[in-house]
Amino acid sequence: MEAQFALLLAAVLLDALLGDPNYPLHPIRLLGHASIALERQCFARGWNHRLAGAVHGLVVTLGALAVWWLVHLSLAALHPALAWLWDLYIAYSLLCTRDSPTACCAPEICWTMGVACWQCWMTCRRRARSCAGW
Repeated sequence: MEAQFALLLAAVLLDALLGDPNYPLHPIRLLGHASIALERQCFARGWNHRLAGAVHGLVVTLGALAVWWLVHLSLAALHPALAWLWDLYIAYSLLCTRDSPTACCAPEICWTMGVACWQCWMTCRRRARSCAGW
C-alpha cells in the first residue's frame, strides 16, 4: 500500500512541477491512434453497429492493459525499481490535474441556451484533436 501511495504522490508532484506531458509517445496519443486504426478495420469489415462497438471497446481496453502488464513484468524481471518507474511514467502521463478540455476549447462558448452550435462544436473538435496530437 505504501508503494502505491508513493507512486501516486510522485506522479502528482511531477504533474505539479512539470505540468501535463506533451510528447509523441504519450499513452493517450498511442491509444488514440490504435483506436482509430481499429475503428477503420471494423468499418472496413462492415461491422458498423453494436458488434463493432463491442469489439472496439474490448480490444482497445484489453490491449492497453496487456501492453502495460507485459512491460511491467519485463521490467520487474530486470529490477523492481524499473517496474516502479514504468508505473510512475504511466501514472504521470495519465494524471490530469488541470482542466484539459477548457485548455483546448471553452465549452461555455459552444452552448447557447442548452443547444450546441454546430460550427463551434467543429471548432472545439479540431482544437481538441490538435491538443491530443491527432
